[in-house]
Amino acid sequence: MKKQKIILTRGLPGSGKSTWANEFVAKSNGKAKRVNKDDLRAMIDAGIWSRTNEQLILDARDALVDMWLFSEVETIIVDDTNFEPKHFERMKKIADNQRYKHECKYLTTDISVEYKDFLDVSLDECIHRDSLRTKPVGAKVIRDMHQRYILPTIKDKYTNVKNGNAIICDIDGCAAH
Repeated sequence: MKKQKIILTRGLPGSGKSTWANEFVAKSNGKAKRVNKDDLRAMIDAGIWSRTNEQLILDARDALVDMWLFSEVETIIVDDTNFEPKHFERMKKIADNQRYKHECKYLTTDISVEYKDFLDVSLDECIHRDSLRTKPVGAKVIRDMHQRYILPTIKDKYTNVKNGNAIICDIDGCAAH
């Protein structure tokens, strides 16, 4: 059975997603490919984001993923922030369609879709790394994304601890005194 994997990176700009993805692809001996919407925008629209052209960018991303799934590629990295669940759902749909195509040709393929999280990189570090780029997205954009996507997950974890949904281990005995 042929095994393939779609990995969606998830994290703020400057969290190391593209660095990790590029290193992974470089070490893969051609068995991994990477697609990034910023890179597609740079090729297609001189790097300019617009609501009008974004569907074209998404279609190009999806076409590349779809094409690579019907090849010898083992790992496809969708190297973007990927906070919106619609991106994960879209990759699952593409994988399901490919499974169907393979089954019709009497081939079996196991295609998994998963996240590679970069959520542990601090806001300040992401802003610092972004400031060193040739084309930074800017501190305001990163702060807004942090506020919208990262803080709610931190608050959820805190709420679970506050409501007793946690196990606390006192390894050094400090809490016992």
